[in-house]
Amino acid sequence: MENRLWIMDEVVFGTLHLVGSGNNNQEEINGAVVEFRERDAANEVWLSDIFELAIARKAPGLCLFTS
Repeated sequence: MENRLWIMDEVVFGTLHLVGSGNNNQEEINGAVVEFRERDAANEVWLSDIFELAIARKAPGLCLFTS
């Protein structure tokens, strides 16, 4: 996974890796939809974990990036 997480000056920063047009949710490409679903589910868990960490640390801010 290309997702990252770091903390600077108590602010939580995180990235979500979203691939291609429509996050690669393309039925015409063999295996793309399966890959999309797996990555999408992992990103949902990852995003939830980032928010939970920020809340637990009482972070003054949270910054998210997508790539």
